Amino acid sequence: MSTDLDAELADLIRNTHDKIRAVLLHFGIPEFDAGDIVQEAVLQLVRKRATVLDPPAWLVGTVRRECLYYWRRKRQRLTYALDDVGCSLATAPEQEGQLLRHDLQRAIRSLRPRCQDVIQHRFFLGSSTAETATSIGCTESSLDKIIRRCLDTLSHRMLRIGRTKRTPSP
Repeated sequence: MSTDLDAELADLIRNTHDKIRAVLLHFGIPEFDAGDIVQEAVLQLVRKRATVLDPPAWLVGTVRRECLYYWRRKRQRLTYALDDVGCSLATAPEQEGQLLRHDLQRAIRSLRPRCQDVIQHRFFLGSSTAETATSIGCTESSLDKIIRRCLDTLSHRMLRIGRTKRTPSP
């Protein structure tokens, strides 16, 4: 039984190799993470194989979905990291704070003016929640949502910049 499944999976992967590779390249998945994504898709297929009608199409679609999840997780991690870095800018040592400010300022300039103001007040000037909300004209209760959106946008742009600098492997 196990050898039949192994042979079936080997044939399936061989037959879908080019399509899966095209999906991975399209999404700019680094080579060292591509194998994990494909492996996760194959494991899902093995678990659900009794209900899958078209395994090749299902596998390619699952790899595509896993690629979307991959970048979503990367963006979320970067957003939280930016939030942590931003919160520590006000208390960072002078030289370290200058380097962090310089790197982030370049990325922040590409944001909408409102996001620039929010991030500037909250993280660089060390304004309180009330002060930041007043300066941009919103309520304190909506400020967290605005900050999260601005950080999400910033992290998305930083990831996009990082992806364009890298060339995909053949």
